[in-house]
Amino acid sequence: MTRPDDFARRVWAGEGGALGAALRMALAPAEAAFRGVVAARNGAYDRGWLHIDRVDVPVISVGNVSVGGAGKTPFASWNPWRARPSCFRLFWHLARAAASRTF
Repeated sequence: MTRPDDFARRVWAGEGGALGAALRMALAPAEAAFRGVVAARNGAYDRGWLHIDRVDVPVISVGNVSVGGAGKTPFASWNPWRARPSCFRLFWHLARAAASRTF
């Protein structure tokens, strides 16, 4: 029996047979709505309607690249050595905490 998360990954990848195609078709309106909301939000930031908070320290945001498997955790643990070696301990603990979470 296929686990639901395995099936979801296959559907996400464009596989899953007829059931996967039907699910993708059923979810198309939700996808279009989500794209519209994101485009509107991005436009609001571009026009200055939404406020951006600035901080006095360098910030590197690693995440939301994709659902998974994009290498965010390895990048987060590698990057501090390039940014500032003294920050490594904090980044390493954050990356390990993120990697140990199970869904």
